[in-house]
Formats: sequence, structure tokens, C-alpha cells
Amino acid sequence: MNPKNEPTNELIVNLIKLFSEGNHSELKKNSQNIIDNFPESGKGYLFHGISYYMENNYLQSEKFLEKATILDANEAIGFNFLGLVKKNLKKNEEAIENYKKSFNLNPSDGSPLSNLSNLYRELGKFNESLKSANLAVKVSPNNINFKINKISALINLRKIDEAKILTDECLAEDNSNPVILNNAGVINNILNDFITAKEQFQKALQLNPQYTDAYKNYIETLIGLNDFNGALKGYEELIIKYPTDSNLYTLPTNLFIKLKKEKEAINFFDGLIEKIGNMAAIYNQKGILFRLINNNSDAIINFNKAINIEPSNAAFYTNLGATYYEEDDFILAEENYLKALELNPNEHITYHNLGNLKNAQKDFDSANKYYSLCLKKNNSFYDSFHSLIKNNSITKNDERVQFYLDRLENGYLDDQSVSTLGFAFGNFYEQIQNYEESFKYYKIANDAYKKNEIFDYKLTKELFKDVKKLSKRDDQKITTSYKEDISPIFIIGLPRSGSTLVEQIISNHSLVQGLGEIPYFSKRIHQETVDKNIESPIDISRLSAEEISRIRNDYLIKVHRLTDVDKTFTDKNLSNFMNINNIYTVFPNAKIIHVKRDVLDQCFSMYSVRFTGNHPYTYDLESLGKYYRLYEDLMSHWNKIYPELIYEITYENLVNDIEYETKAMLKYCGLNFEQNCLSFYENKRPVKTASVYQVRQKMYSSSIKRSNNFLKELDPLISALKEYEAKN
Repeated sequence: MNPKNEPTNELIVNLIKLFSEGNHSELKKNSQNIIDNFPESGKGYLFHGISYYMENNYLQSEKFLEKATILDANEAIGFNFLGLVKKNLKKNEEAIENYKKSFNLNPSDGSPLSNLSNLYRELGKFNESLKSANLAVKVSPNNINFKINKISALINLRKIDEAKILTDECLAEDNSNPVILNNAGVINNILNDFITAKEQFQKALQLNPQYTDAYKNYIETLIGLNDFNGALKGYEELIIKYPTDSNLYTLPTNLFIKLKKEKEAINFFDGLIEKIGNMAAIYNQKGILFRLINNNSDAIINFNKAINIEPSNAAFYTNLGATYYEEDDFILAEENYLKALELNPNEHITYHNLGNLKNAQKDFDSANKYYSLCLKKNNSFYDSFHSLIKNNSITKNDERVQFYLDRLENGYLDDQSVSTLGFAFGNFYEQIQNYEESFKYYKIANDAYKKNEIFDYKLTKELFKDVKKLSKRDDQKITTSYKEDISPIFIIGLPRSGSTLVEQIISNHSLVQGLGEIPYFSKRIHQETVDKNIESPIDISRLSAEEISRIRNDYLIKVHRLTDVDKTFTDKNLSNFMNINNIYTVFPNAKIIHVKRDVLDQCFSMYSVRFTGNHPYTYDLESLGKYYRLYEDLMSHWNKIYPELIYEITYENLVNDIEYETKAMLKYCGLNFEQNCLSFYENKRPVKTASVYQVRQKMYSSSIKRSNNFLKELDPLISALKEYEAKN
């Protein structure tokens, strides 16, 4: 025995053999024997750690591999495996450090470089990924796996021609390698050659029927070929084959959402329950889908079902918290978010959601802290970067600016990601008064987003015409069962009009509670069309007094969960401008405040924001002009039908003389003036709109004539406004 009491070569060769055979149980047993007999040697700890790695038990693997590298600091393999373990534990910086140590100890082995390339790619650092892949290929020019890794890096950098050349070279060397065929299919998918891609994925699957990535890519090709039924059948087969892979369940959900068939998606998952049983992932997807169709009560039920089956899954608590957030139950929202972080401190989305929660509560320092934590956990979650910019917490010298500019310009990003970063940089460059760059990025953002949004002007115009045909309310019918002291304040208009400011002012009154953009009224009206199986728009005035009373009571029950029964409340669901007739039928004494703004300022402000709701007209300047004129025409109609009932206030007048306008507005609402209303920026009411940052500040006028900075770019909007003004 040598001085360090090392195991014999024969024992080590046996361990290597067990590892090569994938026999992790025997490897664990034999390596434990070596630890017992040679406690000062790193070899036993090395292979014991590897055995745990093979079982995906990364915490135990980390423990033994760290011991191995302490006992033998020159063991390159140990540092390479430790890098793999750290990566799986989301300790990315430590993983990078260990890969580099491994290569430095043994420069003739390109494996750590290949692993490093993989990690950089997952982190979105595509240039670094390619550099590492190039080094790995330089070390071992004939290693096909290193070449495959390089191809992946090239694809992510949109260097498709170079990726295709290397792929063709690899296929010439080995046309029976399923991974190369899969990469070739991915490239042809990008090039929209779906037929060739389909053939390559099929061949990859023939060679390796268990190759799930190739199967998923094959299904993506079916979607490219508009074979949606085939794609859904493929997803179903994949889930049935691998029911414990929770990531698979999101794929059909995404397709149904793309097709705008969320209800059919719920039926799809109900069918899966019959085939594979009560899987937590199914109920989670159902919860997501119910949220999308504004049925949060059923969403909560399904998220809780998922939690009951799998109580240790952090994502379920995050989704449940997000649903409570939408319901304005911030206490339960935060409780579930914190539970999610307790279970998984690396879940980036939870940090982002907590940022949104703190933003709504106007705790901007905490919000920015959570957004930054989200980016540390996952720097590809671009919404957090955008939120930091909206909160004015990113400066010109912030290193993240250049990082995300490089990502936007060089990375292979989907339309959603391009749109998010585009809006972020449009906002950023506007803040530093570089308006040319600002508009460039706003246009990039909108052009990317509208690829998946359809604005049908003809259909929308017909809808507005139908709304104008609705009968005026029947005063005789509604007075039979109405409590006259109920007079909600509805704030209506188009987005970005200054409506949040108006609500902040009114809700700072001692007798008023602001409820924000609650969807209850429009959802209740929509439910009536579903129950009666009639097309929208429904004419509520034609219903019986009892039916009208039921709609009113259902709405108030939901509202009174959020506010005191005795308080006046504001409902700032702006789209209720479509429901004026229904509002005055259900609430004859309702107060309706219509908030207006300079047309160019308002339209450009909408163009500069990505909305969470359904606003497909906002992503194209011409469409914005057309839609604005339809809205303007409808509001003119309501003012004729209900003269002097609708109060109009303009943002510019409010900014220029807040006290006068506030007094007039409060008088219309039947409220005495309170000085506190002028201190709207001190209002503690949560705000969830894009104006959250602005309304914490004192009155400012910088938003007036904002569009002047972009006039030369707004010709399509200006032309549409002129053309459709004449037609209306």
C-alpha cells in the first residue's frame, strides 16, 4: 500500500466498469466498501458521489463529490461531475467554476468544456456557449457530441447557415445518429421546411423511440404544417407514455391557447384523467386554463386539488398565489408565494410575482428587490427586467442594459421574448430621451407581438354597431326592485387615459373605496349570454325585473367581498364603455366617469405598452386609429342616449387644475370635497395597472404632449384617425 492507503487499480477498474454499465446500485455498494477500507482516498467518495448522481440524488452526490475533491484536489473527473451536480442544484456559478477547474487540470479532455457550453446555453449566454463549444471541438476535433453541442449554440445565435453546414458534415459522417437528425430537423423547422424536418424527426424516432425531445420537435412540425389534431394526439400519446414528466402537460395547453380554445383544453385534460388517473399536473393545467377564461373560483379549486396530490410542488402554490392576486386577496397571494419559495427558493417566477404584488402595494423598493432576485435565478425571464425599467431603477451604466441588448440582437428569441425586451428598451430609451432608439424598439416589440394577435376591424365594427342598436333602459321596469342609495362609480374609457389617476383621487375620499379593474360586471353580463345561449351583445333592458335584480345582486356579492357594504366604490374596468346601457339598466343611479386624453398621446401611450387583457388593436398604429374612432363614435352615441348622465373629464385639464377638476368630479359623484383627495399619491390602495409607478408621485405634466417626441413616426396613426373620422 502507498502512503495514502489508496485502493488497487483492480478495484478502480471495477468501479469504472459498473459506471459504464449504468449499474448505480452496485457502484454505490462497492464504492462504500472502498470508503470504509480507504477513508483517506478520494476515489471511493468520487464514485459514491457519481452513483448518487446517476440516481438524480444531487444533494447526496454533492456531499460525496465535495469530499472527493478535498481529498484529491487534482482529480479532474471529480470537478467535472461536481459541476454537473451543481448545475442540477441551480448553483450555476459554482458549476461554471468546477467545469473550468476540471479542464485546467486536464486540458486534453473537452468534456468539461462541452458541459460548460450546455450550461451557458441554458443561461442564455449563447456567445459564451459557442466559445466553450469551439474549444471542446478544438481539443477533440472528431468528437461528434462536441460538434452537436456547437450546432446547438449556433442555432441559438441564429447562425443558421453555419449550423446547417456543420450539421450536414455530421450527417455525412453518421446519418444514423438520432441527435444529429434531431438538430437537422430543428434547423429545417426554423427555415420553414417542415416536410424535411418531419422526415428527419421521424427517422430520429425510428432510431431511438424513447427520444422525447425529437418527439416534441416532431409535434412542433405538425403544428407548423397546421395539423393541429395530429399534434394534440401526439401530445396525448407522449403524456400517457411519460405521465410523471410534468413539463409535458404544458405543451397541449400552449397549443390550445394559441388556437384560442381554452374550454376545449379543459375537456382534453378531463379525458386524460380517465386514461391516466388523477395527476397533479393535470389539475394544475386546468387551473391555468380556468384562470385564462376568467373563472378564478374553479382555478382555485383545481390548484388546491393539485396541491393535495403533490403538496411539495412549489409551482402549484405560485399559481394559486397568482390567482388570489387577481382576486385582490393579497394576503393569501403572498402567503402562497412565500410557501412556494420555502419549497423551492430557486423558483424565479415566484420572485417576479412577489415583485408584482409589492408593486401593486406601492412598495417599490421591495418590488425591485424581488425583480432583481428573479433575474439572478433566471436571467431569461425578461418581464422582470422590463418591470425594473418601468420602475425607473435601471440606469445607463447598469451592466444589464448591454447584456439584454446583446440578447435581443443576437439571441434566438421567440416572438414573446422579443416583444418583452422591445417594450423594455423602448421604455428605457424614452426615459433617457433618445426618442429615435425608443421608437425603434417599441416598433420591434409591437411587430413581434402582433404576429400572434389578430385585430378584425370589420368584426369589431359590426359589434359596435350592434351595441348601438340596444334599447334604452326601461325606467318603469327597473324602479320596481331597486335600492336607490346604491350608486357605484364606474370609470370608463380606453387604456392609458389617466383613469388610474382619477380613481386614486376619488378613492382617497373617506367615503369611497377604489376597487381597480374588477371584471365582475362584464363577466356577469357575459355569463347571462352563456346561460341564455345568445350572442353578444345582450340587451339587459329586455330582461325581467327579477332577472335584472339577480344580475345586480350577483355583482354586489362579489364586490362586497372586497369592500364595506356601506362604502361607495369605484369600478375601473375601462371596457365597460361597451356596457353603458347595461350599467344604467342594472344601476339606474350609477355614476359614470369617462376619462379622455389627447388622442395622439393616448394612442401612442397604448402603443408603448403590452397589455395583459385582450387589446389586439394596440399593436399596430393604423389599427389604433381605426379602433379609436369606433370608440369615439360609440361614446358620442351614449351621450345622446343618456344626456348629462355621463361625466367627462380630460387628463390634461385634471393635470393643469387638479383642485377645480376634483371638486367638480366629486360634486357629480354626490361627495363633498376633501383636501385629502389632492394627496392622491399617498393613497395606500393597491394599483395593478401600468400606471402604478406614476400614481405614487405628485402631479406632473411630462406625459402631456408626449407623442410630440415621436410625431414623424406616427403617420400611420394620424392618417387612420383622419380617414376614419370622416367616415364616422
